[in-house]
Amino acid sequence: MKLYGESVIDSKTIADRDTVPIKLRLAILFSFVTAVILIVGSVLFLHQVSYGLKSSLITELRAKGYILGQNVSGSQQSGQTGTSFSQEVPPNLNSSDTNSSTVQLPGLPFSVAAPNSTITAAQILTKDGIVLESYGVPASTLLIGASQSRSAAIHEVITTKYLYKNPTLFLAVSIPGSGGEVAVIGASLRNIDSRIEGIEVELGLFGILLVLVAGLVAWALSGAALAPVSKMRQQVEEIFTLGQWGSLEIPKTKDEVANLARTLSDLLRRLEESISVQRGFITVAGHELRTPLAILKGELELAQKSNRTETELRHALAEALEDTERIIRLSEHLLLLARTDEGAAIATLETKEISPILARSTDDFANLAKEQCVSFVLDCDKSVICEVDESALRQIMANLLGNSLRHSPFGAAIHITCEYQSDSVVLVVEDQGSGFPIDFIPLAFERFSRANEHRDRASGGSGLGLAIVKSLVEAMNGRVTASNGPSGGAQVTIRFPMPDFIKGN
Repeated sequence: MKLYGESVIDSKTIADRDTVPIKLRLAILFSFVTAVILIVGSVLFLHQVSYGLKSSLITELRAKGYILGQNVSGSQQSGQTGTSFSQEVPPNLNSSDTNSSTVQLPGLPFSVAAPNSTITAAQILTKDGIVLESYGVPASTLLIGASQSRSAAIHEVITTKYLYKNPTLFLAVSIPGSGGEVAVIGASLRNIDSRIEGIEVELGLFGILLVLVAGLVAWALSGAALAPVSKMRQQVEEIFTLGQWGSLEIPKTKDEVANLARTLSDLLRRLEESISVQRGFITVAGHELRTPLAILKGELELAQKSNRTETELRHALAEALEDTERIIRLSEHLLLLARTDEGAAIATLETKEISPILARSTDDFANLAKEQCVSFVLDCDKSVICEVDESALRQIMANLLGNSLRHSPFGAAIHITCEYQSDSVVLVVEDQGSGFPIDFIPLAFERFSRANEHRDRASGGSGLGLAIVKSLVEAMNGRVTASNGPSGGAQVTIRFPMPDFIKGN
């Protein structure tokens, strides 16, 4: 469907746009957010689990270290030498079998090297780092350095290092009553690492499943939420494709989608009204232009006849000139209304005294009024000031006075008053004619509306005079109304805002 040669809307443009569906974008976004939350949560969870397991292992090492220290102290007090430690490297630590994570320490008390214990090595050192006893590693291999040994003689030292390719946690503590000797005991971290890896795999699988479920849920929810929008889009496409106007189906839900449906329905209604008005405007404008052009054509054709007298030719030319002026006047009116529709500025406001403008307007019609024995009664104080466009106000008065003169009886008077009322400047033009028909008053300012179709057309009225008055008045921030005055004649009332500096006084 086209208007004025331009496409209003192309439905294929709506349907064929190469864009990513909102449902897919929401599903991807929801899945991404879920994945980020899961990753952050998993990292924090694994950190806590690792911290908890290592804390438990450190607690175990403290207990075993205390027992080991008590055992060494007891042996020293009984005069025994520290022969309870075997200095041979256990095969499972010295071999390439990295699957073994625990060893038995038969040379240690059972309470220290219990079955299934993670203890892998132990040493008794002097505070200077000299090995006194060793198990699980050769005596030449220090589990901790000399500086760490000296520190352990003062306070507990915890360190992690690889022992035969196995990550091992070492705890070094001072042995009470030993003169500064240090007990070092190590436990493999492989079990902890294996548990963490298992949890990571489980979290990864669970996370993938949860992200997929989140994406599907987001897809389904967004699809359900956007279903009314898709339906509205289809309805709009049908309206513009088939040219059958109608309102959209409004969802029963009281949410944003329902509000959108109401707004679009109202927009379509206004668009339909606008297109209907424009079509009617074009139709009526064409009809209004055709009538004087047809008359002008007929008069020119008659003037071409060879038997016309000079007087007849002059009369035909005068009629043709009058019709030409009418066409020009109608074209100017149509142009003014078109500019108004486009939102163009048709008035430049200036602070003016109203009385001189009204006086000049009545002077313009003085000769015509004299021919009809109609008088103008102007009642406007010279102090009345308003912000108006003088040329626009004179055109308003020309339309109103012209209408009043056409409908005023012989010897009547046209009253023009202007005064301050409340916070407005009120201008009233009232004649003593037959007035507006009651059913015409609501349509008085519509384009091409006439109170009496045949009479107004015969008198040269185009039905645009009051429509132009309304456009000009509104361009000057005013309001205009039509009614019948106390005498029964037509009355047009215009209200302009009072200037601020007048309000202050």
